Amino acid sequence: MFKPALIFAILFCLTMGKAFSQGQDKTILFQVQVVAKNGSEFLPMAYVYNPKAGRGALSDNFGRADLLVFPGDSLVFTYIGYKKQYYIIPKSEDQIQQKIISMDEDSKMLAEVKVFPHASEEEFKQAFLN
Repeated sequence: MFKPALIFAILFCLTMGKAFSQGQDKTILFQVQVVAKNGSEFLPMAYVYNPKAGRGALSDNFGRADLLVFPGDSLVFTYIGYKKQYYIIPKSEDQIQQKIISMDEDSKMLAEVKVFPHASEEEFKQAFLN
């Protein structure tokens, strides 16, 4: 007699806890513009990635991108020739947040590459010996 009532009470408590927790994390539309640190140029096709959600977006020709995120999510911004940037979405009552991300240039020295008109060392030797 008590067993069905106990099962019902446990299921009721579990479902009510889930129902009350649904309103805590609301989706935020995060609008971002990615620019160079000096601010003089937009960075088109910059990659904005949310590792927690496993989703990302590419910025348009003006460096703008939109993502649906949750408060506390961490975003990663990457662009070739620039250092990786990180941004954590702050807790806010606003359903739309806007941000401008300034990226620092990253320069790396590459090893010298010599290009020769011959495909192999043997072809090179034949060309000069004949």
